Amino acid sequence: MIPTWNGLSLLQENLPSVVAALEHFRRVLEGSYELIIVDDGSEDATAKWVEEECAQARLIRRSRNGGFSRACNTGIGGCRGRVVALLNNDLRVEPDYFVHLYPHFENDRVFAVTARVFEWDPPIFASGGRVGRFRRGFWSMDFNYDVEGNSSSAWIEQRRLLSAYAIGGFACYDRFKLNSLGGSTNSSHRFSGKIAISHTAVGSEVGRFTTNQEAGLAIESAQPSIPTIRGISSK
Repeated sequence: MIPTWNGLSLLQENLPSVVAALEHFRRVLEGSYELIIVDDGSEDATAKWVEEECAQARLIRRSRNGGFSRACNTGIGGCRGRVVALLNNDLRVEPDYFVHLYPHFENDRVFAVTARVFEWDPPIFASGGRVGRFRRGFWSMDFNYDVEGNSSSAWIEQRRLLSAYAIGGFACYDRFKLNSLGGSTNSSHRFSGKIAISHTAVGSEVGRFTTNQEAGLAIESAQPSIPTIRGISSK
């Protein structure tokens, strides 16, 4: 599900990678999917382009711009599957993106799964698993971690990489658990914050961090990691 506002050029550039990854997911895991684009009151030609050029997508239009959280709630409310993947419109995903994320939800305790993200140019590491620590006397949650090499292979294979929270712009959620928290239907507790909604998932494994190493891809010294997502920004 992709929320967008006046982001036609970004969709035109990045949506083909999402469609390709969804088709790869369908072929490899024999899964079904729905692609939802929420037009959050755009003033450009987003809706017209989606309807005419992207037959795979289901367009949901909001009459006025309500911001990221409201657009997410609108889209999640229209989803039919158990797992919902949120993506910003400025992200391009690798073909096996959904293939790596989806299997984590075989564990009923998993609430959300976040991903490894690289900037566009140069393709430097931007975001991964999140950890918290005290900084200047305050508790901060904005620290990333990444993994590579043989020392982490067991953790990767056993899906033991945890994250303090899942980032809404590039994460998958168990929609049933999200709805049970009021994340997309309860006006008193909406999908309003990446940290808040994750930490409300008390009793669950709040988040998982996944990398393309999940499938046993070789890690070479010249290319220690393979990008899962590349984004113009890491918002």
